Amino acid sequence: MRSLVMVRFILSVMLILASAGSSAIETGKLILASPEQITALDTAVARTPEEWRDGFKEFEAFSEENGFLMIFPGERVFVFSTHGNKRSPDIILINKYSRVIQIFQDAKPDRYYASPQPILGAVNVTSGFCERHGIRIGTGVQLNAASLKPRESRDDFSEEIVFASAKLRDNIESHPDDPDQYEALAEFYLAGEMSEDAEEIFRDLLTRKETPYRLNSLGRILAGQRKYDEAVQCFRRAFKLDSGYEISYRNAVQVLSIQGNIDGAIEFLRAAIEMHPENMNLQLDLARIYIGQNDFKRAGEMSINLNKSHGSDPEVLKLQGDLYVRDGQFRLAAQSYLGYLKLRPYDPRAAEYRAFVTVHMIRKLQLDGEGEDGVHE
Repeated sequence: MRSLVMVRFILSVMLILASAGSSAIETGKLILASPEQITALDTAVARTPEEWRDGFKEFEAFSEENGFLMIFPGERVFVFSTHGNKRSPDIILINKYSRVIQIFQDAKPDRYYASPQPILGAVNVTSGFCERHGIRIGTGVQLNAASLKPRESRDDFSEEIVFASAKLRDNIESHPDDPDQYEALAEFYLAGEMSEDAEEIFRDLLTRKETPYRLNSLGRILAGQRKYDEAVQCFRRAFKLDSGYEISYRNAVQVLSIQGNIDGAIEFLRAAIEMHPENMNLQLDLARIYIGQNDFKRAGEMSINLNKSHGSDPEVLKLQGDLYVRDGQFRLAAQSYLGYLKLRPYDPRAAEYRAFVTVHMIRKLQLDGEGEDGVHE
């Protein structure tokens, strides 16, 4: 189908990747900024239904350096259809704050894709682009050095959410043996704060087969319902099935901390570190808990060990800076933050770190005076 579907103010954008002749639409430079890097894309920019349709027809010709950006007049809950597609693109969803809020990676043909979160635009890129360039949720987006701005505003998306969920159920009817379609609908419900519907699907899936992802997802739902003990049990089972599934232990630690069970969180992390002594994130999380408990001795010991094994990692440098700040060693903290900024120049807190470095490192050098040759030491 090559037409746009309008149902109760709902626009279902058809992503048709078929060859067609060129159409003269706007072009621009799209910037995607993560803490580690900035990625620039030459994009075709579509602002009308006709341009969205014609532009998607031409997307076959796009390369790693190109993308197709749709900008909508105002926020909407959109349903994307890949029926008829020959290739599987990455679809990046952008909200009114010019931030990435969801990514459909390697979108399969003959499916519907939707998020319950309102979006202002979407960019279509080649399959695997987001993983190769570190694009993730929270990445900032600019078009020609400007943020995207809605021309319309509203706050009721209930009808569109109902329509979108119906389309995702169509996926299940069309592909009843594909568990990914059930999981996609459950994630849609979960993101849309329809936790009971999501819980029902994940519990049913778990009766068929337990996977770390399903257990972790059910744990997230139970934690949101403040059923913390059951949630932790799910996270523990997920970690037991796959001790490399990091998100499960992190969620367990977070829930234990919310319960005030810091000792339990520390015990959980220590056990995980024994299983994976090379895992830097486990050690960083434990060190941060120690800092939060003002146990700087243990945090410092972990920082030393991390420096020996992962000294050049930006997260280790930031941890060292935080420890130096707590200890009042601001010059050393500034050095650590400077090293961090060299590796993560586009961190959202970069301006704050630069100000700290300026005050406690550069400015201090100026105040220390000049050497005999008139040059600052």
